[in-house]
Amino acid sequence: MSNPTSRVFVARLLGLDVFDPLGDRLGRVRDVVVLARANNAPPHAVGLVVEVPGKKRVFVPMTRVTSMDQAQVISTGLVNLRRFEQRGMETLVVAEMFDSRVTLTDGSGSATISTARATGSSPSSSCAADTRSPRSPGCAATRP
Repeated sequence: MSNPTSRVFVARLLGLDVFDPLGDRLGRVRDVVVLARANNAPPHAVGLVVEVPGKKRVFVPMTRVTSMDQAQVISTGLVNLRRFEQRGMETLVVAEMFDSRVTLTDGSGSATISTARATGSSPSSSCAADTRSPRSPGCAATRP
């Protein structure tokens, strides 16, 4: 993310190749791990779930991600190859949030999450759900 105000949509990260600094392919992005925050703040993106050769999924912390763009993700190359196991407070954006029905916080109804975006000054920024509803496009939402 070269620009501090860049947005990275989770749906666009899916399937991107992840490379080490030498250009060796580590795997492909399969999900984004976020942690909920208080006071209706957007969840904090803490890492990526990357599928490495052999169909094994591993966790790559955002602190190990050095850049992201529309074609690839670059990491520091130092990745723990232990199989990913979700912890209690973690949410997988793709597996748990996409296609979820949510209630809009402004009380105008409900919507379905169609994509999510990460925003901020670094790859370890926040991640917010984008909802689409004819009555209230782009409104913040909470799960019912």
